[in-house]
Amino acid sequence: QPAETVAVTPPACLPGMVQRATATVEGNELSYYLEVAAETSVTHAPALRMIYRNAIVRRKGFATPRSNEKLGPGHDLAELLGPITQVQTLRYCYDDVTRLYFGHWLTDAVSSALIDPNRGVLWMPPILGSTHSQDYLDALDLQLAEGPVLHAQEMIAYQDYGQGSHKQKRYDTINRRRLARFGGNDPPTSVFIKRGSTGVARAITNEDALIDALVARGWTILDIATASVAEMQRVLLSASVVVSIEGSQLDHAILAMPRGAAMVILVPQDRFLLRFVGLCRARGIRTGFVVIEGRLSDGYRADLGEILRTVDLAQARP
Repeated sequence: QPAETVAVTPPACLPGMVQRATATVEGNELSYYLEVAAETSVTHAPALRMIYRNAIVRRKGFATPRSNEKLGPGHDLAELLGPITQVQTLRYCYDDVTRLYFGHWLTDAVSSALIDPNRGVLWMPPILGSTHSQDYLDALDLQLAEGPVLHAQEMIAYQDYGQGSHKQKRYDTINRRRLARFGGNDPPTSVFIKRGSTGVARAITNEDALIDALVARGWTILDIATASVAEMQRVLLSASVVVSIEGSQLDHAILAMPRGAAMVILVPQDRFLLRFVGLCRARGIRTGFVVIEGRLSDGYRADLGEILRTVDLAQARP
C-alpha cells in the first residue's frame, strides 16, 4: 500500500487539556503528541513486504546470511543446539514492541498476520505469561508455527506501522470475525474499562468513586484483569462509548467496537500519549481525551464532569 495523505478530525478535548501535559514516556517526544492533538491532516506510511532467504527464526529475532534482528538481552545460543523445525515459507509478524507489549501484539502483529493469510506458516509468539493471547488466536483462526527455533527457506516480514486503507480493511476483517464468533447484538452500552494491576501500574486514586458514579448512570464496568476474552467481546462489540486510562487494555476495545462509537482516553499528564487516536480513526471510532493530573508514583485523579463533557464532545464529532 503506497503512502496516503488524508484529512482527519482532531480528537475532542475540553479547553486547557493540552496545556496540562508535562511529559511523555521515555523514547517518545512530547511535541509529537501535541501535534497529534491538533492535526487536521495525516500521511500514512506505506505498507511494505520484505522477503528474506535462508533464515533462522526464534524469540530472540532472526538471522540470515546477510541480515539479522536481535531482540532483547542475551543470546540463548543453547537453543540452537536443540531441534530446529524446517519450513518452506514463514510470515514473521514480530519485533521488539510486539515482544514486550500485549497491546501491540494484539493490534499490530494480528493485523499484519492477515496480509498474506495463505502464504506459509505464521510467527508471532504470544507474550510470555499472557492469559489472553491463545484465546485471540483461536477466535481469529490464526495458527502459529510450532517449535522454539525454525529454519525458513523463505521468510516474509512487513513494514506495517501505518494506519492506511490497506490496514483499515484488515481491522474490519478482525472485527467481522469477532462478531461471527461472539455475537454483538446486545443493546448499545457505555463502558468503563478498569485496568487494575495489568501491565505497568497506572492508578486512578478516586477510581472507586468514579465507578460508583458511572454505574449509577447505567454504565457497564469491564475489569480487564478478571474478564475472559469472550466476556470482553460480548461487552465491547456493542459498546457505544468506551472510557479508560491510556494503556493496552484499550487495544481489546479498538478492534471490537462498532464504527461510529466513541472512545475517551484518560491520559496521564506525565505520560502524555495519543497512540490510540490514530487507531480510532482507522476503525471509524470517534475519539477524545481528558488529561488527568498526578504522577505515576502517586496515581492520578479523574474528574467525572470532565469525562462526561468530553464524551458528549466526542460523540458529536463527524
